[in-house]
Amino acid sequence: MANQSVAAPAGAAWKLPAYRSLFIVAVLFAVGFMAWTTLPVPEGLKPAAWHLFIIFVLTIIGLILQPFPLSVLALAGIGVAIFTKVLTPAQGMSGFGNSVLWMILMAIFISRAIIKSGLGKRIAYFFVAKLGRHSLGVAYGLGFTDLVLAPATPSAMARGGAIVLPILTAVASTYDSEPNSPSADRIGKYLTLTEAHMNSASSAMFLTAMAANPLMVGFATQFGVTITWTSWALYALLPGVLSLLLIPLVCYLVSPPQVKDTPEVAANAAQHLREMGPLSVHEKLVLFVIFLLLLLWTVGAVMLGVNSTTATIVGLLVLLFSGALDWSDVTGERTAWDTLVWFACLLTMANFLNTLGFIPWFSQLNAAAVDGWTWPVAFVALALVYFYAHYFFASLTSHVAAMYAAFVGTAVAVGVPPVLAVMVFAFLSSYFSTITHYGGAAPTLLFAQGYFPTVEWWRKNFVMSLFNLTIWIGVATAWLKVLGAW
Repeated sequence: MANQSVAAPAGAAWKLPAYRSLFIVAVLFAVGFMAWTTLPVPEGLKPAAWHLFIIFVLTIIGLILQPFPLSVLALAGIGVAIFTKVLTPAQGMSGFGNSVLWMILMAIFISRAIIKSGLGKRIAYFFVAKLGRHSLGVAYGLGFTDLVLAPATPSAMARGGAIVLPILTAVASTYDSEPNSPSADRIGKYLTLTEAHMNSASSAMFLTAMAANPLMVGFATQFGVTITWTSWALYALLPGVLSLLLIPLVCYLVSPPQVKDTPEVAANAAQHLREMGPLSVHEKLVLFVIFLLLLLWTVGAVMLGVNSTTATIVGLLVLLFSGALDWSDVTGERTAWDTLVWFACLLTMANFLNTLGFIPWFSQLNAAAVDGWTWPVAFVALALVYFYAHYFFASLTSHVAAMYAAFVGTAVAVGVPPVLAVMVFAFLSSYFSTITHYGGAAPTLLFAQGYFPTVEWWRKNFVMSLFNLTIWIGVATAWLKVLGAW
């Protein structure tokens, strides 16, 4: 009897979610029921459009409060829409067939190969070894690493956190620049601030550089605008390059490092490169796939009839068949599958808000607030409101889902050219996460290292926001005009 094991009772590992989470969900359902049954349908709207809007708003509030993961809340919103017959099951699941969604999913898997093979770290060491003899050069080296990885890495967190941040903190440690101490001013603050904005610039430059970018591409179709990988990259080219070249210089003025010359950093990076040895087979395969994808994304549709999603699937299959990635890497990439669910659910609700007439109705309503304004003035005002509204959001995704389509619709309604509205609001969506210490995953992780007090982070990032807005509204608008986009 002494050696007999006692089986654990069924369900022993189960436990209730936190009471706070259950309370928030209960309140959301109660508020939704009251709004559904008591608020009259506004004149000019179909009941289905109004009811879907109620579901959508409560879903967004849930995404902000986050009692459960994003995908759970987004799926709950779709579930309620189907259960109440606002949407049919086929309509509710239609977002899962979006081809751009699957492109970003495959790109996340490919980004896993970049990290797994060590290629990302090698690229970072290369740039720092070449440019890192001065603190300004270190900042450029880290930022250029982010840029090179961005086309095939749809996670700003993966680039800024998994690849760049360990090297950033190592550089700071080399010069005894420690978090939560006066020594943070030596170089830690400068590199942290610069990387936050270089990371955002890289996210704005490519369709596949941030998970929310394809969500906005999906919304853009509501306004008759089709954005491809190539057109996005072309539209972002001049403001993006200008931003990347100027950010380290502007940050150097906003948060100047005490340490100017950093020869030890370049030497250490060069030593790490020597220790890594020549490119491994897996690194060569990943590098080949990146070049293949860039080729297919840019000229594949024109020369070969291969669209961006198909190209990304080809790249992933090459990695799988060559052994650079295992299928377990794909099935274990939780971020990708999580993105699949919340992206599809939010895109579905936003699409049907437009189909059922809510977005056009709401856009005309907002347009009345700027009635009589010239469209350039109205455009800038709407862009500023959209950007600084992020002070009230703890998630980039929830902000985009809540406001992007409505603000683009309003801008178009007052006369802003559709492509201009679609792209500028999309560009700004990569940058507003930097203005607070809770606005997005990558800036939050950088802030969490402890180099900045909260007030200083807010103050210096507000100054940086003025620079970013100048580039991504002013320069971007002029560049799109030169390209003939409007």
